[in-house]
Amino acid sequence: MFKPFQLKLFRNGRWEYLSFTTQLLAVRVEGETVYSFHEKEAMSWHFSEASFSYKYLNEHNTPYHLDAAGCIVGMGKRIQSMIKGVKLTTCSAIPNKWFIAGDEKGGLHIYDWKLLSHVKSFHEHQGPILSIKVDVHTNTVYFTGSDSKVGVVRLIGDEWKAGNSCRGQSHDVFSLELFGKYLIAGGLTTDLCFYDLVDG
Repeated sequence: MFKPFQLKLFRNGRWEYLSFTTQLLAVRVEGETVYSFHEKEAMSWHFSEASFSYKYLNEHNTPYHLDAAGCIVGMGKRIQSMIKGVKLTTCSAIPNKWFIAGDEKGGLHIYDWKLLSHVKSFHEHQGPILSIKVDVHTNTVYFTGSDSKVGVVRLIGDEWKAGNSCRGQSHDVFSLELFGKYLIAGGLTTDLCFYDLVDG
């Protein structure tokens, strides 16, 4: 059985658990750095076998992420959803190249990393986007939502294009993960689906 890993700091002559004053919104791993995005703060973490270190990030060096209102924030910018009144629900990134966000109406939106300008949108789902998984090596984005379908978009040349979607489950898919040549999907049902990416 796994035990929770809780961070402790030696402060005021005693060990204290490290806690935060605001809600944790998301965690993202980029290379050897772990980012945690909270409602009113963002942090970067560096772990080794012997110790760990962390630092608070200001608004100009915080990677792009979604805030509690569903807006894209980071690098000193704040941008609302492409569709007025529609909230962004989840996001991912190909660092220094692309930022990808899904919304509550089933839309997936691609943004240029440098300027955070909108590049293209796809509407492959009938319900909120619940999970986005990015293959940074092939510039491929897998995304899923409340309609059990897994959508695929790829960067081909200079243009993002939709690929073949798949539907291996009958209800909402909450999570996607890449493992070798497989995309693994799990959600409301009890089955775990493995999609062979080599076979398309």
